[in-house]
Formats: sequence, structure tokens, C-alpha cells
Amino acid sequence: MWKIIIIIIFTLFFIIYQKKQEVIFLDKENGEKLFESNHFKEIQKTLQEKEVYYLSNKRIFNGDKDAVKQLFIESIIIPSNKQKKLLIKMCEKADKFLIDLYGETIKWKIICWKYGVLWDCFTTIADVIIIPQEQLDIMEKTDGKSILAFLLHEATHILQRYNLKNEFDDLYCEMGFERKNVGNILLKNKEIKENWVTNPDGFNGEWLYKVKDGYICPIVLLDSNGMHRSKYVDMDKNLKIVGDVKELSMCKEYGKFMGVNQAYHPNEIFGSYMHNYMEKFS
Repeated sequence: MWKIIIIIIFTLFFIIYQKKQEVIFLDKENGEKLFESNHFKEIQKTLQEKEVYYLSNKRIFNGDKDAVKQLFIESIIIPSNKQKKLLIKMCEKADKFLIDLYGETIKWKIICWKYGVLWDCFTTIADVIIIPQEQLDIMEKTDGKSILAFLLHEATHILQRYNLKNEFDDLYCEMGFERKNVGNILLKNKEIKENWVTNPDGFNGEWLYKVKDGYICPIVLLDSNGMHRSKYVDMDKNLKIVGDVKELSMCKEYGKFMGVNQAYHPNEIFGSYMHNYMEKFS
């Protein structure tokens, strides 16, 4: 009997006093190392002139990829103590959702950067979540609640890339996608190349949706104002582009995925599902 009591006491002690997961905020010195990662080199490789112009808030005119890297590094800021506390609180909440949903979570590493970088969007590079200053300011006004769904969305991208890559790949195949990596083929198309967007969380042409006579290739491109638009091209069984670039929302065969904001990549589809889940239940 006494052995059972001891086990219960130690179990309760562990539950009550277990160390909370650390949230790491990277400064410029540590953040600079991120931009030497293989993932960032993949991102940098496909950057195009027009997207460089707009992701830099019209500061880089010549498509200079090294200038993009330097802009990212120079834009890194450290959140205020209040912002840090809110982020830590929200990461702890997101942890619980991730463990409930996937059975595991991520190691929370965060970089924050100034206004006017990368369309002020959340993203991930390697295993680090990037949070724009605009969202930090909104977070303070909402006591952290505005950022919770975004954290779950971005954490899902890290799980897709590392911890649960095989599981997500299998899931996407069950959804009807096939991994093809046809980015080089897409960039031979003048319209696509000119309006290309390199999304760190889901590269254009990485996954194709299988249909009867070939594939639907969902992509994200820039419009004339430098904003993101979901598009697609048809590809035949030999991965040749057939016809023109069209609006993804007009593709009937792809319609079942159009209930989310970002339907141009299965990573984003699933990340958006998780975003909506968090907004509904938080």
C-alpha cells in the first residue's frame, strides 16, 4: 500500500512542478544564423525581382537576394517584456492544443521583426516562427488572444516540415495530392515567373492535385498591386502546362479545398484548418 502512495505522491509532484517549456526569442546575433539554414537557402534561390520589390516594401528594386537576407536580419527586433509575457502565455495554450491534436508539440523559437517586411505576414523559416511587429501591437490590444490561432497555424508548419513530415505527406496523398516539385517547370512560364511568390511554408509546385487527365497545380502569385492571389494551372500527365493561369476559386475540381483563405498548398490548407479550429475553440 505504501508503495502505491509513494507513486501517487511522485506523480502529483511531477505534474505540479514540471518545468514549463521555454520560449526562445532570437535577437539579431542568434537570428542571423537562421539565414544560413538550408531552408532559407531554398527560399532565397527562387526569389524573383517583383516579389523582392514588394516583400521589401518597395525598398529593393533590383531583385538582390543578398539584400533580402540583410533586410531580414536588420529588421529583427526584441519584443517588450509585456509582449514576451503574452507570447509565452499564448505558446503555453497552443502547446495544449498541439498535444491534444498531434500528440506532440514544437520547441518554441520566435523572431519578431519591424513593420514592412514580407507583407507583414506570419511565416516560418526552418523551425522558427516569424511574427511581424504589426501583430505584436494587435496582440497587446487583445490580451494575446488575436495571436493564438496564428501560433497554432505556424507551429503546424514546423510539424509538417520536421516532426510529423511523413505523417503529413501520407495525409496529403490520401487527400488526392502527389508530391511533384515542378517549380522549375512553372518558372519557365513568363506570367508565373514575373508574379512568383516564394512562400516559405509551402513552395509553388511542390504538390499537385491529381485529376482524371493530369494535374491541377495550385500556386500563389502577385497581382498588379503586389498582393497575393490564389491561382492555378492545369498540367498534363507529362507535367506540361496546359492553357493559361486561372483563378483557383474558379476550379470546380478543387472546390472542396476552397473553404479556407490559403488553399494554394496542402500545408496552408491544413494550417488554415488548424487556425480555424483554434479560433472556434479558444
